[in-house]
Amino acid sequence: MISTKMFALLFAAACGVSPVNGFVSSSTSRLGTIQKSHLHATTAESESLSLFSPCKINLFLRIIRKRPDGFHDLASLFQAVGFGDTLTLSLNNYGDADEFTCNMEGVPTDSSNLVLRALELMREKTGKTNVHFNADLFKRCPAQAGLGGGSANAATAMWGANELMGRPATLEQLIEWSGALGSDITFFLSRGTAYCTGRGEIMTPIDPPLPSGAKLSIVKPNLGLSTPKVFKALDYDQLSTEDPQMLCDVFLREGVVNTDDKYYINDLEQPAFDCLPELKALKDELLQVEGFDHVMMSGSGTSIFCIGEPTDKDAFMKEFDERDGVSVFNAAFINREEGSWFQDPSQPLAIVDEPEEEEEEEVVAQIIEEGMTAEEAEKVRKSRLRAAEAMKESSPSESDNNIATKDSDAIKSSIKSSLLEQASKKDSPFWDEERTNLQTQLNGLNGHSRAVDLEQHLSDVSDDVDAPINKPDPLDEWFLHTVSLGISINGERANRLPEGVATLDPHVNDPFFLSHPDVNDISATIGNDLVGTDHPVLNSAARYFFNSEDGKGKGKQVRPVMVMLLSRAMMQINSHLETSTPHLDHTLKSQRRLAEITEMIHTASLFHDDVIDDADTRRGQPAAHRAFGNKMAILAGDYLLARASIYLARLRNVDVVECMSTTIEHLVRGEVLQIKDSRTGVADMEGYLRKNFYKTASLMANSCKSAALLNHATPDVVNAAYRYGKHVGVAFQLIDDALDFEGSAASLGKPALADLNAGLSTAPVLFAAESYGDVLIPAMARKFKEAGDIDLALQCIQEADGVRRTKELAAVHAETAMEAVVGALAPSPFRDSLVHLASRVVNRSR
Repeated sequence: MISTKMFALLFAAACGVSPVNGFVSSSTSRLGTIQKSHLHATTAESESLSLFSPCKINLFLRIIRKRPDGFHDLASLFQAVGFGDTLTLSLNNYGDADEFTCNMEGVPTDSSNLVLRALELMREKTGKTNVHFNADLFKRCPAQAGLGGGSANAATAMWGANELMGRPATLEQLIEWSGALGSDITFFLSRGTAYCTGRGEIMTPIDPPLPSGAKLSIVKPNLGLSTPKVFKALDYDQLSTEDPQMLCDVFLREGVVNTDDKYYINDLEQPAFDCLPELKALKDELLQVEGFDHVMMSGSGTSIFCIGEPTDKDAFMKEFDERDGVSVFNAAFINREEGSWFQDPSQPLAIVDEPEEEEEEEVVAQIIEEGMTAEEAEKVRKSRLRAAEAMKESSPSESDNNIATKDSDAIKSSIKSSLLEQASKKDSPFWDEERTNLQTQLNGLNGHSRAVDLEQHLSDVSDDVDAPINKPDPLDEWFLHTVSLGISINGERANRLPEGVATLDPHVNDPFFLSHPDVNDISATIGNDLVGTDHPVLNSAARYFFNSEDGKGKGKQVRPVMVMLLSRAMMQINSHLETSTPHLDHTLKSQRRLAEITEMIHTASLFHDDVIDDADTRRGQPAAHRAFGNKMAILAGDYLLARASIYLARLRNVDVVECMSTTIEHLVRGEVLQIKDSRTGVADMEGYLRKNFYKTASLMANSCKSAALLNHATPDVVNAAYRYGKHVGVAFQLIDDALDFEGSAASLGKPALADLNAGLSTAPVLFAAESYGDVLIPAMARKFKEAGDIDLALQCIQEADGVRRTKELAAVHAETAMEAVVGALAPSPFRDSLVHLASRVVNRSR
């Protein structure tokens, strides 16, 4: 017979994955004869995983505040429990779409299901767009239970898809990506215990997690209660005032049983009871059951969990589980080992008996004969030893032993053949070097983390050059249904500034006054010092916007202003003349160079945009391609990007290099999306805002983030700087859209109604289409080319109040930007000037 250890070692090597708790991936039908319960066997042509999808409970749940986007910030200690669903996942080698089935009636099986959304996200993020899956979900977790069942399914699908794809993503990346799908999904990628904040997507793992095995009963009445309904009933005056970090410390110090009842806090419990009084009655009954240490509703309900075990379990089950409209699920706390997935405690892992040691050596010797060197085999053994030893062994049934004894030679042969087949493939995952474990530090969307390098397949530890340093933005904050809190828009609303921000003083906190010494000569520096070639025409073209005699060509320079104001605000310098130390001089010099790089990238994008759009004017003068021709304008833009890249590298900061390089990719993405939209003439609002982020806001966001990185700011400040630039950028473009319908050619520097005449459907048009789509969408589709189309669009925009709604949305984004810097930066004139800059963006007339 072959040993558990050797079986796991060789089988995992054959499949290119670690043997991990909770699943075994199968490559041969023969292996199916010794697999039990959750070990899913398939044919040799495909791999299949059967994964446990656990539920969670909230040991405490504090609601902190309602956010401008309508969501709520919360703080909660999450714990995984051994009750949940089973997701069986395999590659769909014969189809071009995912196949999804579910046993529970009422669960959607279309693209709205989180499992399918998770699989689509994995394709998008990994670039493996041709990989599709068969997914079968066996649901046990009821809906609207407050147990996170759907979120767990999504996280399980991401983990399993990554395994079947050959692990193209690290655990860190899975955690980053999961926030785009929903609030609680990130938690299920922890080891089982985590302190979660934000909407629940900001996860701080508790490592080691709370011990597994603590008993609990989950009582679920047959009552549905939607989360929005619970939040609508929330009385903010009745929220707990306990510090959530203190609550977390108490649970971790005292343990779940010994923690006092007063620390079991759920701010959503009372509003849920107000909506469903019978839910409170059920909790009151459970409080009377002898043996339970703590009783509380989980999440937004309607499940109630009871820590401990009833003294008379039979009587308890008879009283509650046999009651009509009530179900009881007995479970325990669980966690998972690093590098493995959660294991269903009701399905113990069972493989065959241990072999003689000589038999292991025989199998390895057979592999060597087939072409693997002894050194390679030994590396396989060492790299898998720890995972193999971690696998729990249990006594197999007599029939299993008989089968294993009879077929051991066939099993060895099957494993050996599979291993050699995998290893001989050109793209075999067997030879990949990949991380199998990660230790992460999470600080919102744009925090930084360091991976702890562990054993690789067959080589020494090396850095993963494909892993991003900076976490990508999921682009899910558009605030389309959020109402502005009152920022002034061209005097039409009452002026509102965040608390603690001084009113605008032209000589104290005006953004352009404070930044003037730093940015006044940026265009001249770029034109005279940073850009220069030995080709006279290219030289003139590259300097076209920087050396204009009347100064119009340099534009508003909002991006350099943002970089320099942020830099000084982060250093808490209260005077623009204060540069008293060598450190400050060096930092400000680097920030000044970053501001110049930002302006060079922006200007290069204008060269290219104007060629693509066939624009006539830019910044009140002929567009560059009108002055130098298309080819020279494109080359000038390319040259500016090349020079910017050189100076970017000289900043000697890889985080900043990645940030700023990402903006160049985003500029291309944005233009591709615009070309796509210009062909059809139709766009949805979220897609339109995403395109605007790529074209405009990304450069502002990543420039601000880079300024914080150069300042060696904390992750919270880095994140705030990014959010400030992002939302100012979104607001900036929205106001551009509105001005296209209000301004004149003289004030805008380009013809009025230029977007409509170019066939572009901007925000005012898209808002109007929500009400008048039946007549407006056909005109959008033909890009307003027929007679009367533009007049029709203007009428629809006026009746739908499209321009005002565009300004309102811009105001919401400006307010979000203000809150970001006010919450992260110390009070100073420079911080306040950033607030006034955001206000000015939405109040400008050009």
